[in-house]
Amino acid sequence: PFSNSANTTLTPTNNTDILVGAIRVLSADGGTAIGEAILASVNMLFPDIRPDNQLIDLENVSGIPPKLAGSHSTGVIILLTDGENSAGADPIEAAHVAARLGARVYTVGLGSDKPLDDGQGTSTTGVDEKTLKEIASITGAKYWKATDASTLDATYGDIATQLKYEKGTQEVTWMFALLGAIALLGTM
Repeated sequence: PFSNSANTTLTPTNNTDILVGAIRVLSADGGTAIGEAILASVNMLFPDIRPDNQLIDLENVSGIPPKLAGSHSTGVIILLTDGENSAGADPIEAAHVAARLGARVYTVGLGSDKPLDDGQGTSTTGVDEKTLKEIASITGAKYWKATDASTLDATYGDIATQLKYEKGTQEVTWMFALLGAIALLGTM
């Protein structure tokens, strides 16, 4: 259920079977809504600071006290896409929302460096690296380019080294569910 918008398809869970099942039923349909995916992730990460229990969006973020970008130790979003934003909220503005809350948005552009025919006579690599680099920079994170399964695996390993770990129990299964859902954004 990602298309021209972003939807939360699974709330945080420790149940791996439910997580895998939710990822398997995701489907791509329509455009790529990178900004919407960032905002959906922000709302999942920070459910307790939403003004008047409304979803955080580009309009109501001004009522939330700003934090230093990247300062929230567990406020991490991993955005994987093989496309460029074609629908919904502006991804740069959404990145500013995430930064205001102290979240980091690590971005991964998945695709070939070779131009592809988009079916409309235009040649493109599909990944908007400029925007993905800017999103990462705004939020105090980093951008990676992955061209195949091997470089994607190495990218995830590198991302893991970037994260701060705190002693204690922390639920992170939701992050993988969200990552799987965001990965579908670029398949449209």
